[in-house]
Amino acid sequence: MASARTGVFHVIAFLAAFLVAQLSLRLLPLRLIVRRYERNGSAPESFDVDRARRLVSVYHNIRVWVFARKGKCMLDSLTLLHFLSLFGLRPCWVIGVQLKPFGAHSWLQHGEWVLNGTPVFVRAYAPILIL
Repeated sequence: MASARTGVFHVIAFLAAFLVAQLSLRLLPLRLIVRRYERNGSAPESFDVDRARRLVSVYHNIRVWVFARKGKCMLDSLTLLHFLSLFGLRPCWVIGVQLKPFGAHSWLQHGEWVLNGTPVFVRAYAPILIL
């Protein structure tokens, strides 16, 4: 993925998204966080994949300075979800599980495009919630 230019507004949007995600995960039960996204999705045909690709690149450029993604897939997914929504993009938020060994994972995708992970990794998880 080619690196996109990162501006001041991107940094402010990232920090706002990170704060909302962090506070949501600390203060709210997951069912209330999920309920918020049940009503806020956009129509798939309005999703601009090229714009999303550029914004995800910007997001990754900033995220490496704020938190490590390993072991924080829910925080990463919610932060990216909030970040993209500030730019009018609403991908699907997916939560999946695997049985052997048991594990859970959260990621964003649009169609076949996995936005914060790799298709090979998420393929190991069976989606139990798609918003």
